[in-house]
Amino acid sequence: MMDGYHYAVKKFQNEKMPEEELERVYELEKYLKGLSNNNANKICIFCAGNYGLQLFEELRSRLIYVDCFSDNDSKKWGYILGGQHCISPLKLEKDKENTLVIVATKTPDSIINQLKGMGFPYIITKQDIDVMLNHVPPIKWIMNMEALKNIDYSSKETLYLIDRFNQTIFD
Repeated sequence: MMDGYHYAVKKFQNEKMPEEELERVYELEKYLKGLSNNNANKICIFCAGNYGLQLFEELRSRLIYVDCFSDNDSKKWGYILGGQHCISPLKLEKDKENTLVIVATKTPDSIINQLKGMGFPYIITKQDIDVMLNHVPPIKWIMNMEALKNIDYSSKETLYLIDRFNQTIFD
């Protein structure tokens, strides 16, 4: 006999996403692309602290793909956060014409000035997009992974595969 959890997961997986919810996700994606006049094809969260990770989860739960994190703290460079690499501002600068940078800190002014000084054309703060994020409810996709055994979700290979899967599904 199937327990309540498994029944709920199976039922949820068989349900179609309500059209209204899907439309809101498209609106959010259109809004983010519009911030760069559709020129940016990448999103970077600047500030890889708790506020940045919170924003990452908020975007991911709304099917918005984040390409990377960046931070002024060199100790964070090279780390993988939520499946994405944290890179230096100088490395980010190499692709500034194609990247929407979302500054995720409670006091963003100095970082905005830094990025503008480096010539970044597409900068916004988490605070600026919060209204739109609040308009789009998170979409939860539940997968019953319990049947899979002996998977190391912390290995680089697994994280790479998850990243590629997410790009394939969400891009």
